Amino acid sequence: SVITGKVAQTKMEARRIQKIIIAGNGMTAWMAAAAIGNAVQGQRVEISVIGDEPEPANHIEPSLPISLAFNQRLGIDERDLMRKTSASFTLGTQFKDWPEPGNQYFLPIAPHGASIEYVHFHNYAIKARQAGDATPFNDYSLNAVAARHGKFAHPVMEQDSIFSTLAYGHHFNGKAYTDYMRSYAQAHGAVAINDPIASIQRRADDGFIESVTLSGGETLGADLFLDCSGASAVLSGEQSAFEEWSKWLPANRVISATASSAAPDPFSGITALDACWHLRVPARNTVEHRLVYCREYLDDDEARNVLLSCAGDETLSSFTVTDLRQGRRKSPWKGNCIALGAAAGAIEPLGGTRLA
Repeated sequence: SVITGKVAQTKMEARRIQKIIIAGNGMTAWMAAAAIGNAVQGQRVEISVIGDEPEPANHIEPSLPISLAFNQRLGIDERDLMRKTSASFTLGTQFKDWPEPGNQYFLPIAPHGASIEYVHFHNYAIKARQAGDATPFNDYSLNAVAARHGKFAHPVMEQDSIFSTLAYGHHFNGKAYTDYMRSYAQAHGAVAINDPIASIQRRADDGFIESVTLSGGETLGADLFLDCSGASAVLSGEQSAFEEWSKWLPANRVISATASSAAPDPFSGITALDACWHLRVPARNTVEHRLVYCREYLDDDEARNVLLSCAGDETLSSFTVTDLRQGRRKSPWKGNCIALGAAAGAIEPLGGTRLA
């Protein structure tokens, strides 16, 4: 039995993931490296992050409460993270002129009201509305009311307190957050290799990736590959077809710019316009404006003028224009390669966020 146990252990060791290659150099890549580095502490696992992509645009990235859990899982101090990423708090998103001009509603990232005897609050609100109560539904959301008055507070643990119904996310400086994740990942064993992947070597029988060769000639093997290379999908693109969603989601272009800002609002705003929509997302000392549009209906110069108009008195700078290809990889996980982020798919960020 001792010999059998040792043989089984040897087989398990042979199958254990010992080397991981992450293709990419942006936020998704370094978040993945940070998460894996934290999870395999004390184990003999090599993590290599490969890519020489240019520095990402300095976007402000909204996050949802699940991002709090991610950062807490890594043991990151919220105050330190917010200082180093020029972050602010967010309680939700204000939508204007959806689905028609003049309409307005707030989408909180916390529930409306609280459950009563295990019955969700919206059931009581509907019953009250049927009985003639015209109270706006957002008045039952502490997040929505606090955002309306420009207030913020951390939630409390006491379940009998109304403040326990609060939930929040952050608005991060995207480049600073990427740098923070890079520093964290490298402190937890990840190694950066600033050389692009030139070719991929696969097993003939099942298509599993055995190794990649870099442009400088070095060949690196691994047990698991994560494709975090964005829309280019350098690892998964050739084996997984892209399913286009442009038939249903025609927006294919994004123009963005930033402006200086004083005290940030604790929410983002999305306004519907002709052939496009406008996002305003504030962070500490900065606010970003984005216009998501379809270039078949609005060219880049027209989009820039619309964005300037949306910004009002705020002086915009650092304009960037990027393509948006909406859809997904049909097989984001193939063999020993998993596509994450934009390598797996992309959709316009209408109520969504890269940081989740």
